[in-house]
Amino acid sequence: MRRLSLILLLPVLLLACERAPASAGEEGGPHPPESPQALRDALQADVQKLVETRDPAVATAALSRYLLTEAELKELLGPEAGAQVWPAYRDVVAAGVKNEAGAVLLREVVENGRSEVWVEAIGPAWPGRTTRGDQAYLDAMKVKRPLYTIRLQKPGETLGVRLNGFVYLDGHWKALLKAYDHLGGADEDAAPESAAAPESAAPESAAPESAAPESAAPESAAP
Repeated sequence: MRRLSLILLLPVLLLACERAPASAGEEGGPHPPESPQALRDALQADVQKLVETRDPAVATAALSRYLLTEAELKELLGPEAGAQVWPAYRDVVAAGVKNEAGAVLLREVVENGRSEVWVEAIGPAWPGRTTRGDQAYLDAMKVKRPLYTIRLQKPGETLGVRLNGFVYLDGHWKALLKAYDHLGGADEDAAPESAAAPESAAPESAAPESAAPESAAPESAAP
């Protein structure tokens, strides 16, 4: 059985794709708390603290901040889907964050130099970076909300560690991570067999910005 950190906690995908422009208001914060820039700024501060301290507990605390409660999961996905996903989210995903996230992020951020945070919008308008698991989240949401992926990468590179399913809910940023493994029929077609397996992605230009539906997330936040 593969390690939890490889299949249920951190979907470590080495993907290359074109960057969307940063959202309006990229310069001169502070940004509204619901904006992807605010999420990026908070995570970038966590990454900087991890680089400075080299303490895995810093990473564990940072990611634990985004874990959903049972009530939040049911609010987000609806009572039926939320009840289906919650036991595995609690016992596997959340437990993996608390038990393994620190060591995994310490390795990726400090040892492998992936210290730059990107926040990317996910949805039909961005097929090059929207996986079947991402789409399963969007389909399952009781109320459609913008969905984002976090990418940690080396400065100047387009490969990185991918963290799925960030959404703004009731005044706070929350993360589904790899809970899509427990949504029926939502196999993650972009997930490699191991953390190091490279995976190509369709170019972002395949979907023009004008194709974004009303529920699509705002533009991504760049460092």
